[in-house]
Amino acid sequence: MSSRALIHIGGGRLQLPGLQLAVEAGLEVVLTDADPSAPGRALAARWAPIRGDDVPGLLDLARSVARETPLAGAYCSNDFGVSAVAAIGAELGIPACAPEAARDALDKVRSTATWRAAGIATTRGTTVATRAELERALAELGLPLILKPAGKSGSIGVRSACAREELEPAWRSASAHGLPVVVEHLERGRHFDVNGTFVGGRLRPGGVLERFFGPAPEHVPEWGVHPTSLDWDATRRVYRLLERAALALGIAHGPVKADVVWGDAGPLVLEVAPRYHGDVSTAHVLPLSAGTSPIADWMRRLAGGAAASRESPEALAAERGLFAGWRALRARHAGELRGARGVDAARAVSGVHDVALLRGAGFRVEHLSDNRSVCGFVWARGASHDAVRASLEEAAALVEISVDEPAAAARG
Repeated sequence: MSSRALIHIGGGRLQLPGLQLAVEAGLEVVLTDADPSAPGRALAARWAPIRGDDVPGLLDLARSVARETPLAGAYCSNDFGVSAVAAIGAELGIPACAPEAARDALDKVRSTATWRAAGIATTRGTTVATRAELERALAELGLPLILKPAGKSGSIGVRSACAREELEPAWRSASAHGLPVVVEHLERGRHFDVNGTFVGGRLRPGGVLERFFGPAPEHVPEWGVHPTSLDWDATRRVYRLLERAALALGIAHGPVKADVVWGDAGPLVLEVAPRYHGDVSTAHVLPLSAGTSPIADWMRRLAGGAAASRESPEALAAERGLFAGWRALRARHAGELRGARGVDAARAVSGVHDVALLRGAGFRVEHLSDNRSVCGFVWARGASHDAVRASLEEAAALVEISVDEPAAAARG
């Protein structure tokens, strides 16, 4: 057993590759997950039923673990655990993102204000709390606009307005989740998910994936691919933007990710957080194309070792001549999930690596306009973007997700 322990926040189906990498690095994994049936329990040395956003509970656990085994730190792959990872680092003197930096990164209002003040390319926008303020934002920014709840993620409440009559539905969608509402000029362009790791104050590339969305007004993420068709100079610009935006927020150690849109004015940063992009892409797609992921290198570093390679995932994928991608499997109607048919046929499609269902019978699908409608994913690889997308689309078309109210559609 390793001389170092790691608190791994979350042990769901999508997090299994990250947990496996921690075990392979020699870390003693202490898994926290509120679900006693979390599949990650089979890989962990210990389990504690603690939610990822329970910072006091996770701090108590960290103190207890550290009394028995040197604690390498904590790791999470979503926003819910970011505050706890930072708090554990600060409390126990473990190098990690500072709590203040984590707080500012998770606050869309603070982060964009910081970037604008620092001259870092980001969207034009403001925050509003009333319809009168929304009208003033419209006059200042002009159409099209995109409205987002200030404290939400996963596309929850996000809706665009490309015409005047679409502004009220967008306001209702975003403000339903609390105020203030972030109002930004809708930047049209290509969207990129960017990973990196700060080591010694410098950013190491961790993969740039392109993400594609469904139609307006919801803009729900549908699929993604790695590597992108950006040339290396453009890819370096994206990494550099992530580095500058993160450092401006005070993030200078460990995992970091950014959402970037590249439009007519070049790359703009939308969001930054002190973690990698979700497991769907970072833990599942990058190993298919590049043969590794930044999670693997980070786990080795936490265990006291060195990274296996200094090459970027883009260079590694180019050497292998491979592309890989993901596609969401969504419920098309609201209601109680009955099950899914066609999964075995989808797995048999040429190029498909895996198909995972995340929801079981009895789960209630209530929101179709954001990531809460996702019931599973398909992953595929191939020799080109077109080959990967063809495999993803063929497999997804074979999976039929059944709910008990096929005629009812909830918009949330």
